[in-house]
Amino acid sequence: MKACQTDQDEGRVVAVDISHLQPKVLYMNYLFSVISHFFARVSKLMLHPESPVFTAVLSFLSLKPVVELNNVPELYKMLLSSSAEHHHQEREWVLTLISEGLIEPMDYNILQNRSGVKLLLSLFPTCMVDMAARRLILNILKTAVRMPSVGHDLFYRMSLHSWIASVIDNRLLTGWERCYLGQIYSILIDNEREISRHSSTDNPKYRYKVASTCTRITAQKVLAAMESLSSKETAGENVRAIQSAIDAKWRPKRKKPL
Repeated sequence: MKACQTDQDEGRVVAVDISHLQPKVLYMNYLFSVISHFFARVSKLMLHPESPVFTAVLSFLSLKPVVELNNVPELYKMLLSSSAEHHHQEREWVLTLISEGLIEPMDYNILQNRSGVKLLLSLFPTCMVDMAARRLILNILKTAVRMPSVGHDLFYRMSLHSWIASVIDNRLLTGWERCYLGQIYSILIDNEREISRHSSTDNPKYRYKVASTCTRITAQKVLAAMESLSSKETAGENVRAIQSAIDAKWRPKRKKPL
């Protein structure tokens, strides 16, 4: 099953493959937010052929008339751009797309279909990305951890708390970026604590104990980094938030008998 969209300027029909979607999904949400943002940004980009990303993005529609709705379009090509002149602009374009299009957990699943988060975490501490790209990656991570189910997945499956502890003292990072990482860490562990508290008491005890112990271990590195930035107000707020989450209860609440 394909949905067709006609380009009136060129008389070309762009086919969108929607055969993999369930009827209920088609009815409730024909296009996911990331995909909707992509087409919105492309339609705006068509009015600016002088843009450095014009050729890279529009060639996608020329060479690949069938668009898969379960993947971020051109994620690898633009994030790992091989352009000698416009690689920074192409990388920032797709990162901005993800940052603005990550609205609900389903958008996170679309990104993860291509291991998008793992790719972002791999690129962040390297010299391949500049400060603008790192800021966009931080925005994406902060938006993601604010969604309870996504934050839980990032904690358990992606071990984001361990990753933050391993990169927060990277010499390439500015004080502002380390503070931002500390803020993401505090949101992540507080969300995980809330999930542990409201989980069923039938779950194995080791689950909340593992989460609590891992948090205490990684928090030592993050707190040390925040204390070295004590002159920044945000760092102090992060320290208090992290310490509060560590000292609070993680054990699941016992349900009162009816």
